[in-house]
Amino acid sequence: MEAIAARWEWRHFYEALEPAEALIRELGGEARLRESEEIYIVSRASGDNIKVRHGRLDIKERIRVDARGLEQWRPRLKSGFPLPPDVLGALQEIWGVSLDLDAGPVDLESLVQAAGRRGELVAVEVAKQRYGYSIEGTAVEIAALSVDGRPIRTICVEHADPDRVHRLLARLGLADLENTSYVLALKRLLGWA
Repeated sequence: MEAIAARWEWRHFYEALEPAEALIRELGGEARLRESEEIYIVSRASGDNIKVRHGRLDIKERIRVDARGLEQWRPRLKSGFPLPPDVLGALQEIWGVSLDLDAGPVDLESLVQAAGRRGELVAVEVAKQRYGYSIEGTAVEIAALSVDGRPIRTICVEHADPDRVHRLLARLGLADLENTSYVLALKRLLGWA
């Protein structure tokens, strides 16, 4: 488990937002490109962000939401595969389900297959091209996604200080747009929200 501080996050999904993207590129300078193929395992009963990236299980939990809709998230658990029994137990507790799996170490394929057998869990493939910037010491990301083959874009602004996030959102002209987490966006695509 890695100790990383909780961060306040604002994220918006869209098809076109060129003025904001242009301003981010202007203010943020050269971007850092990161590409990944990820699997989100979405639970009807959980709002936690559970994904597999680069062969590692990564769970973030939403701690709270401020009065302006900004969400505070913190890493809860990170683990490589095969998953040890204690991690599998924690995962089932978060999802609120019991998976039909042996108590021993569980590989990624077995986890995805077990999730697929449950009506409350769905594995969603997400390909990402993420362009990271730093503006006024705040992390900003523009990402081009393919969600089960469907293209969509997202902008994210995050920092440990919520006021910094709110100030930057206002400067970028994004403050009035809906804050939507990956979990909520995927549930909407699945027709669950």
